[in-house]
Amino acid sequence: MSYLDTEITRNEFITTRGEEKTQMGAKSSLNLFDRFCESTYREKGDSVVRNLESAIKKDGNYDRLFMICNNFVLWLQEEHPKIMVKRNP
Repeated sequence: MSYLDTEITRNEFITTRGEEKTQMGAKSSLNLFDRFCESTYREKGDSVVRNLESAIKKDGNYDRLFMICNNFVLWLQEEHPKIMVKRNP
């Protein structure tokens, strides 16, 4: 599956989202994922994704991918009073 072999940078991901508001939403989501990873795993989101990719390549076990995604969703549902999200009018 050649589409899985393609790497994309964070900046490329954001800039290919289309309209500026959509790009801002993508950037905000990636920032929240970084905060989740830093608070949960003490690593940046990019590092967690690369470690996850490496582990899956070794053993083919995708369960940890679903676990991380689920943990992120659960984390998003919690209150985080120290996190301030700036909103543009």
